[in-house]
Amino acid sequence: MQLDITVDTSDLERRMGFLAREQMPFIGAMTLTQTAKDAQQVVIVRLPHKFTIRNTWTQKGVQIQPAKKNHLESRVMVRDDYMQLQEEGGTKTPRGQHLAIPARGARKNKRDIITKSNRPRAVLDRPKSFIQRLKSGREAIMRRKGKSRFPVEVMFLLIPKAEINARFGFEETVRRTVTDRVQKNFETAFNRAMATAR
Repeated sequence: MQLDITVDTSDLERRMGFLAREQMPFIGAMTLTQTAKDAQQVVIVRLPHKFTIRNTWTQKGVQIQPAKKNHLESRVMVRDDYMQLQEEGGTKTPRGQHLAIPARGARKNKRDIITKSNRPRAVLDRPKSFIQRLKSGREAIMRRKGKSRFPVEVMFLLIPKAEINARFGFEETVRRTVTDRVQKNFETAFNRAMATAR
């Protein structure tokens, strides 16, 4: 998932003096790159307000591609495929037969990271674990807590699919940040270029 930021400086170059025109590729590249960085930062800052964040993986997945003097295009992107569904909404389907939704037995609260030993396949590989149909009709991965049949705890609910609401707002956030920041970034880049030009 990505959003490209481009700039057309041809009209501006016609109205500028020679020195400014010579510096336009540098000005354009600096403007676009800084604007992409601004958008990247805003997206990252807003992630915890939209999702339960358990580690830094998703934040690190928000990346940019800087603009160059000979290629006035910068890019803000998200490397993780699972965020596409969070942006657009839709139906999440399993790679196998079921989606495994963590229950209290798998993690104590929403911010806990499920360890490798507590993932569905690892849990099912243990002698005390089994799949049970619940009264609701759903199936669940269960685990006995002691040596006897009871008590048991629910580790994962097994569902065939899940509907995901669009809540990321990546494109809207990037576009709004570009609108808010590009003019200021251009002025900063222009002033720097003129101050250092020879």
